[in-house]
Amino acid sequence: MKAIVLYEHGGPEKLLYRTDVPHPVIAANEVLINAKATGVNRVDLVVRSGYPGITIAMPHIPGGDIAGAIARLGADVNGFSIGDRVVT
Repeated sequence: MKAIVLYEHGGPEKLLYRTDVPHPVIAANEVLINAKATGVNRVDLVVRSGYPGITIAMPHIPGGDIAGAIARLGADVNGFSIGDRVVT
C-alpha cells in the first residue's frame, strides 16, 4: 500500500512517501479502512517532532483523521460491513 512513513522524529523532511508498505494485520476486534482522504492535525505535528516522555514506535504512519471505506472486518466485529463509509 502507499503511505507517508516516519522513521525518525524531525521536520517535514522526515516524512517519506512509500509505495511498498505492507497492509496492516488487523485483530479480531478491528477493521481495516481503505483511506480516501486524510488530514493533518496538531497530534500529527507533535508525533513527527517528538514529545518528551512519549515514545512512538517507528516506523510510524501518521494520521488519525481519516475518511474512507471498510476494506476488511475482524472476526469479532459486528454492526459494520465491508464497503461501509466511515470516518475516524
